[in-house]
This record gives sequence, structure tokens and C-alpha cells, in this order.
Amino acid sequence: MSFTIRVPQTHIPESSSYKKGDKIKIQDSYATQSKDSVTVDVAQELSIPAKDIFKYLTVTLGDMLEEGTVIAQKKGLFHTTRLQSPLKAEVRSIDHTQGTVTLMRSLMQKDAFLLEGVFEGKEHGEILLKVKDGLVSGVDFAVNRTFAGPVSYVHDDPSVGLEMCKDRIVVTETDSSIEIAKIVSMDPVALVTGTVVYYSSAVPLVKLHSDALKEAMRHTFPKCIYFANDKVLYWYATEDESKK
Repeated sequence: MSFTIRVPQTHIPESSSYKKGDKIKIQDSYATQSKDSVTVDVAQELSIPAKDIFKYLTVTLGDMLEEGTVIAQKKGLFHTTRLQSPLKAEVRSIDHTQGTVTLMRSLMQKDAFLLEGVFEGKEHGEILLKVKDGLVSGVDFAVNRTFAGPVSYVHDDPSVGLEMCKDRIVVTETDSSIEIAKIVSMDPVALVTGTVVYYSSAVPLVKLHSDALKEAMRHTFPKCIYFANDKVLYWYATEDESKK
């Protein structure tokens, strides 16, 4: 029995010229740029009317701030209250109605990527990769990260250790925020779960439908691939592997 994984052409080096039947093994990392924002309630922090924040701001729209840069200050008779930026970011908006400043930062994150299989050809801008056996799961939502690698399957087991998590894609049915936080602290490549009870921007998280997660846990394929913003996740075993 064989299984086909459809790999976007962008994940295969342009200089590579494969023929049908050639083995492909790519071990690399992918950098993904993402953005997040933080809103600072200047009016509340300085106890001033929202419409007056312009009198106290020390930054303007578009300024690039370092962590700790003073955003606003209020001078009193005996001391000055200073409000600092909590992160390195750009001043993206100033709301004189709400009395807030929104900061936007860009993050560059690297995710592990391991791809193995047999080249079967190209179709519609995708590489067809044949593996020994596999499974495709629909995801609840798409994440803007690409990752791939070996998989660990963790049940409701408080004894899960570093060897099951570090540099591995961890799949778990647990709904304990404590257990999820513990797994995330041990540097997994990614986390696949059925319930979002804890989130860390450092670790890509894919949420599966309950039935899809149970099926993945039942098959326990040793490798997994997820392409950024895709709606499916591939589980697979190569010719040299057996399902654990």
C-alpha cells in the first residue's frame, strides 16, 4: 500500500532535478514572519481624559520603539509618571477617543522541516511524493507556519518527558492546560491537539476535529508534515519505517 503527499513546489529546491522513483530527503528549517499587536491604555494608566493623551505622548504614529522606550509621561509636583513600551514595536495607531496606543511588532520564527519520500512527478504546481503509508487530516483552522518532523503521541500521562517532546511534533488528546504548558516548555517542533487550552506564539499549534485527532492517535504514524495556511495535515511512514 502507498500514499501520496502533495508538496507545494516552493518546498523543493529549484536546483533539484528529480526523476520518477528518486528518493527525496530534505532536512531544513523555514522562517516565517508574523505580526502581533499590543494596545496600551494610556488614558487609564496615567489617569487622564482620553481626549487629552496627545498632551502626554512622547511618540508619534510610525515611530519604531525599543522595549522600554517612554511612550507617554505625566509630570506631577513631586514626581513624573512614565509609561514605557513593553516590547520592540512600531506605533501603529493612536486613538484619541479611547485614549490608547496600539503597538505592532514583527516576529521571525524558524520551524523545523523534514521531508522524505519517493518522487512521483509534478501536477498543478505541486510535487507528488510517494510514501509507504499515510493519512490526511482536516484541520479546524490554518496557521501561518510550516513544520515537519518526527511525531510523539502523548496520552493523559503526567510522566511525559523531554525525550518525547524536544524537537518532535507532539500529538495529544489532553485538555489539561498544565500538561500542555509542560509540553510546550520542552521545545517541541509543534503541537497538535483537539482543544486549545494553552497557547504559546513560540510553538505552532494545529487544532484537529475530535474524530480526526482520534484517528491520528490510533494510527500513530512516525512523521508529520504541515504546510503554512493549508487546511490539511499529513501523517506518514516511509519505506524504511514501520508505524510505532
